[in-house]
Amino acid sequence: MFEKAAVKSAIALLALFSLMLAGCTKDAPRPERSNPAMLQWLPIIKQSGKLVIATTENYPFEYTDEETGEFIGYDVDLAQAIADEIGVDIEWIKMPFSELLNALQLGKADMVIASMYITEERERAVDMSDKYLDSGMAIVKRMGDHSVRSLNDLNGKTIGVKTQATSEREAEALIAQGKEIKIRSYASVAECMEALRSGEVDIVFNDYLKQVSYNQHYPEAHLELVGGAFTQEGFGIAVVKGQTELLQVVNQVIHRLQENGDADVLYSKWLQ
Repeated sequence: MFEKAAVKSAIALLALFSLMLAGCTKDAPRPERSNPAMLQWLPIIKQSGKLVIATTENYPFEYTDEETGEFIGYDVDLAQAIADEIGVDIEWIKMPFSELLNALQLGKADMVIASMYITEERERAVDMSDKYLDSGMAIVKRMGDHSVRSLNDLNGKTIGVKTQATSEREAEALIAQGKEIKIRSYASVAECMEALRSGEVDIVFNDYLKQVSYNQHYPEAHLELVGGAFTQEGFGIAVVKGQTELLQVVNQVIHRLQENGDADVLYSKWLQ
């Protein structure tokens, strides 16, 4: 009886030891990040073998292909280049745009790649990478609507914007300047486009590059741009403040792609 008990105890201890060893392997879950800014994440990412990226779907930067179900886009290819540089796989977590930076600060993701503009407000909350693309806000209207030709024609209009995005900030700035407009905020660009098509809003503020691609891909939507961009913005990647090692890798990849011509290849692939 005692021998059987000893054997069972030894087996249990061996199993426990095996679990402990497994916890040190590359596939082990990363430690709890109750205070994300207190440690450098790059070694943890390398050990886990996984780069967790928070995003929201934005055609043509990050979106699910309707035919294949594959998650693709400009930012997806850029993220893959970063993951390859680190030597890990990618785990994408999708959420509303308004939740992205909060998820990052809580340690739920290693970075945010979501065709996000670099702004002073965001840089107070997180560290942003160097710019990887130039763009800006633009006005979108229904084809055949001749009442809007510029920002000067917005009085009395209802504007669709994305919640907590630059589009919302720009619309609020117009109200502060005395424009008589109404704002309707939506969780995604797709919802903004649907609201415009249905007549729920009169115009939408959207990123210029995104809208050019959207109009080309969805001609049946019968939407068009009003001129070019009326702001100058740059896309960046967000990491938690103080993550200098991770940010350095991100910037190295961005600059390498720009210098060796791969950024031009990405532009031609996704934005032309």
